[in-house]
Amino acid sequence: MILTRTPRNPFSATVANGQEPKPDEPASADARAAASASWRSAVARLLRGHTLDAAADRLGEGEEAEVYALGLDRVLRVQKRSADRALAGRRRAFYAALDRARAAFEVPSILDVGETDGVCWSVERRIAGTSLTDLLPRLEGQARRRALLAYADAAAAVRCLGYEQTGYGEVLAAAPIRLDTWAGFVLARAGACLAANQNRLAGLVERPDRALERLGTLLAATGDGRPELVHGDFYPANVMAREDGALSGVIDFGPLTVVGDAAMDLAGAVLYLTGMAGVTAQDRQVVQERAREHGLDDSDLEVCRLFLAFRFLDTSRDGLFRWCVDAIRQAL
Repeated sequence: MILTRTPRNPFSATVANGQEPKPDEPASADARAAASASWRSAVARLLRGHTLDAAADRLGEGEEAEVYALGLDRVLRVQKRSADRALAGRRRAFYAALDRARAAFEVPSILDVGETDGVCWSVERRIAGTSLTDLLPRLEGQARRRALLAYADAAAAVRCLGYEQTGYGEVLAAAPIRLDTWAGFVLARAGACLAANQNRLAGLVERPDRALERLGTLLAATGDGRPELVHGDFYPANVMAREDGALSGVIDFGPLTVVGDAAMDLAGAVLYLTGMAGVTAQDRQVVQERAREHGLDDSDLEVCRLFLAFRFLDTSRDGLFRWCVDAIRQAL
Protein backbone atom coordinates (compact mmCIF):
# COMPACT_ATOMS: atom_id res chain seq x y z
CA MET A 1 0.00 0.00 0.00
CA ILE A 2 1.75 3.17 -1.19
CA LEU A 3 0.36 6.20 0.58
CA THR A 4 2.44 9.00 -0.91
CA ARG A 5 3.79 10.02 -4.26
CA THR A 6 7.03 8.10 -4.43
CA PRO A 7 9.52 7.34 -7.20
CA ARG A 8 9.88 3.72 -8.16
CA ASN A 9 12.43 1.51 -6.52
CA PRO A 10 15.59 1.72 -8.63
CA PHE A 11 15.74 -2.07 -8.34
CA SER A 12 12.09 -3.17 -8.39
CA ALA A 13 10.82 -4.41 -11.71
CA THR A 14 7.72 -6.09 -12.98
CA VAL A 15 8.64 -9.71 -12.41
CA ALA A 16 8.05 -12.11 -15.25
CA ASN A 17 10.11 -15.30 -15.61
CA GLY A 18 7.09 -17.53 -15.17
CA GLN A 19 5.88 -15.82 -12.02
CA GLU A 20 3.40 -13.05 -12.73
CA PRO A 21 0.80 -13.84 -15.40
CA LYS A 22 0.11 -11.02 -17.81
CA PRO A 23 -3.31 -10.33 -19.32
CA ASP A 24 -3.72 -10.91 -23.02
CA GLU A 25 -2.45 -7.83 -24.84
CA PRO A 26 -4.06 -6.72 -28.12
CA ALA A 27 -1.74 -7.19 -31.06
CA SER A 28 -1.87 -3.71 -32.61
CA ALA A 29 -0.91 -0.36 -31.12
CA ASP A 30 -4.41 1.00 -31.83
CA ALA A 31 -6.02 -1.95 -30.07
CA ARG A 32 -3.71 -1.55 -27.07
CA ALA A 33 -4.53 2.15 -26.87
CA ALA A 34 -8.25 1.37 -27.01
CA ALA A 35 -7.91 -1.25 -24.28
CA SER A 36 -5.98 1.20 -22.10
CA ALA A 37 -8.62 3.91 -22.63
CA SER A 38 -11.39 1.47 -21.77
CA TRP A 39 -9.58 0.51 -18.56
CA ARG A 40 -9.07 4.17 -17.59
CA SER A 41 -12.79 4.79 -18.12
CA ALA A 42 -13.61 1.85 -15.86
CA VAL A 43 -11.26 3.24 -13.19
CA ALA A 44 -12.99 6.63 -13.44
CA ARG A 45 -16.37 4.97 -12.87
CA LEU A 46 -14.97 3.06 -9.90
CA LEU A 47 -13.64 6.27 -8.34
CA ARG A 48 -16.94 8.05 -8.86
CA GLY A 49 -18.67 5.14 -7.17
CA HIS A 50 -16.52 5.78 -4.11
CA THR A 51 -17.06 9.57 -4.42
CA LEU A 52 -13.36 10.06 -5.07
CA ASP A 53 -11.65 12.73 -7.14
CA ALA A 54 -8.97 11.24 -9.39
CA ALA A 55 -6.57 14.12 -8.72
CA ALA A 56 -7.39 15.40 -5.24
CA ASP A 57 -7.70 11.99 -3.57
CA ARG A 58 -4.80 10.28 -5.32
CA LEU A 59 -2.04 9.38 -2.88
CA GLY A 60 0.41 7.73 -5.25
CA GLU A 61 1.16 4.72 -7.39
CA GLY A 62 3.60 1.86 -7.53
CA GLU A 63 4.47 -0.93 -9.94
CA GLU A 64 1.17 -2.72 -9.35
CA ALA A 65 -1.46 -0.20 -8.25
CA GLU A 66 -2.75 3.32 -7.84
CA VAL A 67 -3.82 4.36 -4.32
CA TYR A 68 -6.54 6.82 -3.31
CA ALA A 69 -7.56 8.16 0.11
CA LEU A 70 -10.88 6.97 1.52
CA GLY A 71 -10.93 9.43 4.38
CA LEU A 72 -8.31 9.37 7.12
CA ASP A 73 -8.38 5.68 7.97
CA ARG A 74 -8.74 3.76 4.70
CA VAL A 75 -7.38 3.70 1.15
CA LEU A 76 -8.64 2.31 -2.14
CA ARG A 77 -5.96 0.39 -3.99
CA VAL A 78 -6.69 0.06 -7.72
CA GLN A 79 -4.65 -2.61 -9.46
CA LYS A 80 -3.14 -1.68 -12.78
CA ARG A 81 -4.35 -3.43 -15.90
CA SER A 82 -1.13 -5.45 -16.18
CA ALA A 83 -1.18 -6.64 -12.56
CA ASP A 84 -1.89 -10.17 -11.36
CA ARG A 85 -5.67 -10.13 -10.85
CA ALA A 86 -5.65 -12.65 -8.00
CA LEU A 87 -2.86 -11.02 -6.00
CA ALA A 88 -5.20 -8.96 -3.76
CA GLY A 89 -6.92 -12.11 -2.54
CA ARG A 90 -3.61 -13.81 -1.76
CA ARG A 91 -2.40 -10.67 0.02
CA ARG A 92 -5.57 -10.53 2.12
CA ALA A 93 -5.04 -14.08 3.40
CA PHE A 94 -1.32 -13.44 3.95
CA TYR A 95 -1.82 -10.24 5.99
CA ALA A 96 -4.48 -11.97 8.10
CA ALA A 97 -1.99 -14.72 8.99
CA LEU A 98 0.74 -12.40 10.31
CA ASP A 99 1.52 -12.17 14.02
CA ARG A 100 1.25 -8.37 14.22
CA ALA A 101 1.77 -8.20 17.97
CA ARG A 102 5.39 -9.26 17.53
CA ALA A 103 6.37 -6.22 15.44
CA ALA A 104 6.84 -2.60 16.52
CA PHE A 105 5.35 -1.33 13.26
CA GLU A 106 2.06 -1.69 11.43
CA VAL A 107 1.48 -3.82 8.35
CA PRO A 108 -1.47 -3.51 5.97
CA SER A 109 -4.91 -4.97 6.60
CA ILE A 110 -7.18 -5.62 3.63
CA LEU A 111 -10.82 -4.99 4.48
CA ASP A 112 -12.44 -5.81 1.15
CA VAL A 113 -11.52 -6.89 -2.37
CA GLY A 114 -13.52 -6.80 -5.56
CA GLU A 115 -13.67 -6.29 -9.30
CA THR A 116 -15.72 -3.63 -11.07
CA ASP A 117 -15.94 -3.52 -14.87
CA GLY A 118 -12.72 -5.50 -15.09
CA VAL A 119 -10.84 -3.31 -12.60
CA CYS A 120 -9.53 -5.17 -9.54
CA TRP A 121 -9.43 -3.22 -6.28
CA SER A 122 -9.03 -3.56 -2.55
CA VAL A 123 -9.88 -1.40 0.44
CA GLU A 124 -7.12 -1.30 3.05
CA ARG A 125 -6.49 0.38 6.38
CA ARG A 126 -4.42 3.51 6.01
CA ILE A 127 -1.11 3.45 7.84
CA ALA A 128 -0.08 6.73 9.43
CA GLY A 129 2.96 8.61 8.22
CA THR A 130 4.81 9.27 4.99
CA SER A 131 7.00 6.98 2.94
CA LEU A 132 10.63 7.28 3.95
CA THR A 133 11.46 8.09 0.32
CA ASP A 134 9.45 11.30 0.60
CA LEU A 135 10.30 12.05 4.21
CA LEU A 136 14.07 11.57 4.18
CA PRO A 137 14.91 14.69 2.11
CA ARG A 138 13.14 16.79 4.75
CA LEU A 139 14.93 15.26 7.71
CA GLU A 140 18.21 16.52 9.15
CA GLY A 141 20.44 15.77 12.11
CA GLN A 142 19.15 13.41 14.76
CA ALA A 143 15.73 12.98 13.13
CA ARG A 144 17.40 11.78 9.93
CA ARG A 145 19.68 9.41 11.81
CA ARG A 146 16.74 8.12 13.83
CA ALA A 147 14.81 7.34 10.66
CA LEU A 148 17.75 5.51 9.07
CA LEU A 149 18.36 3.42 12.17
CA ALA A 150 14.66 2.60 12.44
CA TYR A 151 14.70 1.58 8.76
CA ALA A 152 17.51 -0.91 9.38
CA ASP A 153 15.87 -2.14 12.59
CA ALA A 154 12.62 -2.79 10.74
CA ALA A 155 14.46 -4.80 8.09
CA ALA A 156 15.71 -7.03 10.90
CA ALA A 157 12.25 -7.26 12.48
CA VAL A 158 10.20 -8.41 9.47
CA ARG A 159 11.01 -11.99 10.47
CA CYS A 160 9.15 -11.39 13.74
CA LEU A 161 5.82 -11.31 11.92
CA GLY A 162 5.90 -15.08 12.17
CA TYR A 163 4.50 -16.25 8.84
CA GLU A 164 4.84 -19.98 8.25
CA GLN A 165 4.64 -22.08 5.11
CA THR A 166 5.87 -25.45 3.95
CA GLY A 167 9.19 -25.10 2.17
CA TYR A 168 11.55 -22.25 1.41
CA GLY A 169 10.42 -19.90 -1.32
CA GLU A 170 7.81 -17.52 -2.63
CA VAL A 171 4.73 -16.60 -0.61
CA LEU A 172 2.57 -14.42 -2.86
CA ALA A 173 3.71 -15.30 -6.37
CA ALA A 174 1.08 -16.62 -8.77
CA ALA A 175 3.20 -19.70 -9.58
CA PRO A 176 5.53 -19.94 -6.57
CA ILE A 177 8.77 -21.86 -6.46
CA ARG A 178 9.10 -23.63 -3.09
CA LEU A 179 11.77 -26.18 -2.21
CA ASP A 180 13.11 -28.02 0.81
CA THR A 181 16.24 -25.87 1.12
CA TRP A 182 16.95 -22.16 0.89
CA ALA A 183 19.87 -22.75 -1.47
CA GLY A 184 17.67 -24.90 -3.67
CA PHE A 185 15.06 -22.17 -3.97
CA VAL A 186 17.54 -19.35 -4.64
CA LEU A 187 19.31 -21.33 -7.36
CA ALA A 188 16.04 -22.46 -8.92
CA ARG A 189 14.61 -18.95 -9.10
CA ALA A 190 17.89 -17.40 -10.27
CA GLY A 191 18.30 -20.18 -12.85
CA ALA A 192 14.78 -19.64 -14.17
CA CYS A 193 15.45 -15.92 -14.52
CA LEU A 194 18.72 -16.59 -16.36
CA ALA A 195 17.07 -19.09 -18.71
CA ALA A 196 14.29 -16.64 -19.54
CA ASN A 197 16.74 -13.80 -20.27
CA GLN A 198 19.75 -15.62 -21.72
CA ASN A 199 19.41 -13.84 -25.05
CA ARG A 200 19.57 -10.41 -23.38
CA LEU A 201 23.00 -11.25 -22.00
CA ALA A 202 24.42 -12.46 -25.32
CA GLY A 203 27.52 -10.44 -26.15
CA LEU A 204 27.45 -8.75 -22.74
CA VAL A 205 28.38 -11.56 -20.35
CA GLU A 206 30.36 -14.64 -21.31
CA ARG A 207 29.22 -17.79 -19.46
CA PRO A 208 26.72 -16.21 -17.02
CA ASP A 209 26.10 -19.75 -15.79
CA ARG A 210 29.42 -19.47 -13.97
CA ALA A 211 27.95 -16.61 -11.91
CA LEU A 212 25.12 -18.98 -11.03
CA GLU A 213 27.73 -21.50 -9.90
CA ARG A 214 29.33 -18.78 -7.79
CA LEU A 215 25.96 -18.14 -6.17
CA GLY A 216 25.71 -21.85 -5.36
CA THR A 217 29.16 -21.79 -3.75
CA LEU A 218 28.21 -18.80 -1.59
CA LEU A 219 24.98 -20.46 -0.50
CA ALA A 220 26.76 -23.68 0.38
CA ALA A 221 29.07 -21.72 2.68
CA THR A 222 26.26 -19.86 4.46
CA GLY A 223 23.86 -22.77 4.98
CA ASP A 224 20.08 -22.75 5.08
CA GLY A 225 19.27 -21.36 8.51
CA ARG A 226 15.75 -21.08 9.88
CA PRO A 227 12.95 -20.39 7.37
CA GLU A 228 11.71 -16.88 8.23
CA LEU A 229 9.65 -14.21 6.53
CA VAL A 230 11.53 -12.00 4.06
CA HIS A 231 9.79 -8.92 2.62
CA GLY A 232 12.03 -9.04 -0.44
CA ASP A 233 11.35 -5.46 -1.56
CA PHE A 234 12.45 -3.65 1.58
CA TYR A 235 13.40 -0.11 0.58
CA PRO A 236 12.38 3.41 1.70
CA ALA A 237 9.19 3.70 -0.39
CA ASN A 238 7.81 0.63 1.40
CA VAL A 239 8.59 1.99 4.86
CA MET A 240 6.28 4.55 6.51
CA ALA A 241 7.58 7.02 9.08
CA ARG A 242 6.43 10.08 11.03
CA GLU A 243 7.88 13.58 10.78
CA ASP A 244 10.19 12.96 13.76
CA GLY A 245 11.74 9.96 12.01
CA ALA A 246 9.90 7.32 14.05
CA LEU A 247 8.90 4.36 11.91
CA SER A 248 5.17 3.59 11.66
CA GLY A 249 4.71 0.82 9.10
CA VAL A 250 6.07 -1.58 6.49
CA ILE A 251 3.93 -1.99 3.38
CA ASP A 252 3.70 -3.69 -0.03
CA PHE A 253 4.59 -7.28 0.66
CA GLY A 254 4.27 -8.85 -2.78
CA PRO A 255 5.67 -11.22 -5.41
CA LEU A 256 9.22 -10.82 -4.08
CA THR A 257 8.18 -11.86 -0.54
CA VAL A 258 9.59 -15.24 0.46
CA VAL A 259 10.16 -17.54 3.39
CA GLY A 260 13.89 -17.98 3.68
CA ASP A 261 17.03 -16.37 5.08
CA ALA A 262 16.01 -13.19 6.93
CA ALA A 263 19.45 -11.69 6.23
CA MET A 264 18.15 -10.99 2.72
CA ASP A 265 16.06 -8.07 4.04
CA LEU A 266 19.06 -6.63 5.88
CA ALA A 267 21.17 -6.90 2.74
CA GLY A 268 18.38 -5.55 0.59
CA ALA A 269 17.86 -2.58 2.90
CA VAL A 270 21.47 -1.62 2.14
CA LEU A 271 21.61 -2.52 -1.56
CA TYR A 272 18.28 -0.92 -2.46
CA LEU A 273 19.69 2.46 -1.41
CA THR A 274 22.02 2.33 -4.41
CA GLY A 275 21.32 5.22 -6.74
CA MET A 276 18.37 6.59 -4.77
CA ALA A 277 17.94 10.35 -5.04
CA GLY A 278 18.54 12.14 -1.76
CA VAL A 279 20.39 9.21 -0.16
CA THR A 280 24.00 10.05 0.70
CA ALA A 281 27.02 7.84 1.21
CA GLN A 282 26.80 8.66 4.91
CA ASP A 283 23.17 7.50 4.96
CA ARG A 284 24.18 4.18 3.43
CA GLN A 285 26.99 3.82 5.95
CA VAL A 286 24.59 4.42 8.87
CA VAL A 287 22.21 1.75 7.54
CA GLN A 288 24.96 -0.75 6.80
CA GLU A 289 26.59 -0.36 10.22
CA ARG A 290 23.22 -0.87 11.92
CA ALA A 291 22.49 -3.89 9.73
CA ARG A 292 25.82 -5.40 10.75
CA GLU A 293 24.78 -5.01 14.38
CA HIS A 294 21.83 -7.23 13.48
CA GLY A 295 24.16 -9.86 12.01
CA LEU A 296 24.64 -8.84 8.37
CA ASP A 297 28.00 -9.88 6.90
CA ASP A 298 29.75 -9.54 3.56
CA SER A 299 28.61 -12.96 2.33
CA ASP A 300 24.97 -11.97 2.90
CA LEU A 301 25.50 -8.86 0.79
CA GLU A 302 27.16 -10.88 -1.98
CA VAL A 303 24.39 -13.49 -2.05
CA CYS A 304 21.68 -10.83 -2.13
CA ARG A 305 23.43 -8.74 -4.79
CA LEU A 306 23.91 -11.69 -7.12
CA PHE A 307 20.40 -13.05 -6.56
CA LEU A 308 18.86 -9.64 -7.33
CA ALA A 309 21.03 -9.38 -10.43
CA PHE A 310 19.46 -12.55 -11.82
CA ARG A 311 16.03 -11.71 -10.42
CA PHE A 312 15.74 -8.38 -12.25
CA LEU A 313 17.19 -9.41 -15.61
CA ASP A 314 13.78 -8.90 -17.21
CA THR A 315 13.67 -5.21 -16.30
CA SER A 316 12.75 -2.68 -18.98
CA ARG A 317 14.91 0.00 -17.33
CA ASP A 318 18.34 0.43 -18.85
CA GLY A 319 20.06 1.56 -15.65
CA LEU A 320 18.84 -1.42 -13.67
CA PHE A 321 19.75 -3.84 -16.46
CA ARG A 322 23.28 -2.42 -16.54
CA TRP A 323 23.50 -2.91 -12.77
CA CYS A 324 22.46 -6.56 -13.20
CA VAL A 325 25.04 -7.11 -15.93
CA ASP A 326 27.79 -5.52 -13.85
CA ALA A 327 26.91 -7.62 -10.79
CA ILE A 328 26.97 -10.84 -12.82
CA ARG A 329 30.30 -9.91 -14.44
CA GLN A 330 31.83 -9.20 -11.04
CA ALA A 331 30.89 -12.71 -9.89
CA LEU A 332 32.80 -14.38 -12.73
